[in-house]
Amino acid sequence: MICTRATIGEMAVTAHEMCTNQGFKNVIHNKNTNIEFVYYLLTCQKHKLINKASGSTFLELSKSAFESIKFSIPILDEQNKIAEVLTNSDKEIETLEKQLTDLKQEKKALMQQLLTGKRRVKIDDKDIA
Repeated sequence: MICTRATIGEMAVTAHEMCTNQGFKNVIHNKNTNIEFVYYLLTCQKHKLINKASGSTFLELSKSAFESIKFSIPILDEQNKIAEVLTNSDKEIETLEKQLTDLKQEKKALMQQLLTGKRRVKIDDKDIA
């Protein structure tokens, strides 16, 4: 499902059948398309969606404008391989971001201990006052 109002191009892949309102366009994949590949393709081409949008109060991408956008899509086997590489990259980025968050928390806790004197820094086995 792709948001086509205001935050044009924000999207998600759903695992279950669901309903959306008029602010979304829904892409239903078939046996010749890998939905993860389509997700990455549309994410990469978000600028095309925004360029086709119009409106004065907020941008909106009409059904006809959405349907007029064309993409070249490789065969299913290549789609699967591309989606796998990108999915694995996203997972690695997610893991690294979690590690970064954990390290920032650890740094913050250590700084608090150092600045309040709960932990001391030693140089040549001598406390620094």
